[in-house]
This record gives sequence, structure tokens and C-alpha cells, in this order.
Amino acid sequence: MTQKNGLFWNADDEPEKRRKPKAWEKQGESVEHARMDAGAPEATTTAERLKAAWERYHAENPDVYKVFCEMAQKALASGRKRFSARTICEAIRWDRQVGSTSTQRDAGFKIANAHSRFYADLWTEENPEHSEFFRSGDRPSERRRVRGARA
Repeated sequence: MTQKNGLFWNADDEPEKRRKPKAWEKQGESVEHARMDAGAPEATTTAERLKAAWERYHAENPDVYKVFCEMAQKALASGRKRFSARTICEAIRWDRQVGSTSTQRDAGFKIANAHSRFYADLWTEENPEHSEFFRSGDRPSERRRVRGARA
């Protein structure tokens, strides 16, 4: 790939076949970093691919889980028998992006909705006495095969 004036093209392409770069190419990232399932070619189900993405995210953002635990404990202390992990993740997102109580306001903060189930699983594993606090329910992604995965 050759770059000139912000445009990328193959060296043997004629200039009229030039294309605009994708967002991750402009930022200097490779396609592999832009894909959610990068680094996990062994994943055969959607659930495995999502878990691999969450594990990378969790390793890079350990503070998110600390806030998740604090919010789960507040929900427990309020007398709730059950609560939504997704609601907690959305509250973390709100607080980080625009909330006035945030000490680490970050307009570019991102957390995938799919990560909420893995945070709930981790919290439940660490707090087995509250195993019914987050409802896990049916998870179709555990049955769904990843496109192109080997059986």
C-alpha cells in the first residue's frame, strides 16, 4: 500500500483507481486491530469471539470493573433482588462521557453492550452468595457459529 496526500492505493493501480482510506487506516491501525475478533482466530462461536474481545478490553480497562462492582453493591444495598448488568454498563458509559460526578471524564470512552454479560459473570463468580442477582438467561450466541470458522 502506498500513501500520498492521505490516499491509499496499491503501487500497480492507476491513479483513477485510488480509494479513500478507512477510518482505522487514517489512524495508523491495521485492519486486525479494527476488527472485534482480532487475535482470536480459534473462536468458533459468537460467544467465544465476544469473550475474547471482552478479555482484551478488561485487561486494558481494569478500572471499569471496579466501578461495575461499586454500582452492583449500591444496587444490592438498595434492596434490589435482581438488577441489569447492561444498566450498570450504560450508567458507567454515561458517567464517563457526560456525568458530573466522574473524576475521569472522557468523551471518547467506549464500552460495548456485549461486555455487560461478562462483567456480570465475573461479578457473580466473585459473589456466589448473590448468584441470582444478574439474570443470565438463554444465550443464543453460544450456539451461533462464527462465519468461516472450522467445525
